[in-house]
Amino acid sequence: MVSGSDDYTIKWWDLKSGREICTLMGHQGHVYCIVFSLGGSTIISGSADNTIKCWDLHTGRKIRTFKGHDRAVNSVAISANGRIIISGSDDKTVKRWDLYTGQLIQTYTGHTDHVKSVTFGPGDNIIISASWINNQILEPGYREEIRMFKGHDRPLTVSR
Repeated sequence: MVSGSDDYTIKWWDLKSGREICTLMGHQGHVYCIVFSLGGSTIISGSADNTIKCWDLHTGRKIRTFKGHDRAVNSVAISANGRIIISGSDDKTVKRWDLYTGQLIQTYTGHTDHVKSVTFGPGDNIIISASWINNQILEPGYREEIRMFKGHDRPLTVSR
């Protein structure tokens, strides 16, 4: 099991023994989200320090830091093929990144409030994001949303 903490660290625990395996350090703010790669060898974390980090769980080493958000990163997701990550932030954007190069591929705007949750749709051909106010469905490669859903009066969360 992996957990984020208010002390800016990520801890990896052995579920059977309850023993801490390692502590990942490098964020300069609260860790808000963590997602495993499909193979389970890496994790992606988002933080109040406006960054996303990729970690190797075998070595405990930070592989890469992604910079580009202006505010806290609340949610991250990784594509089924393990090549692309998406992130949602308090800066009201969704960003799409190349995991291997660290390059920002695309920034999606359109949300009028903090993006609290992101996920890939079936086949990774659709990105779904949720903010305090609305849900947005995006198609990678295009700058504008396919559809915006409004009507909730509470914060939203999306999941795959």
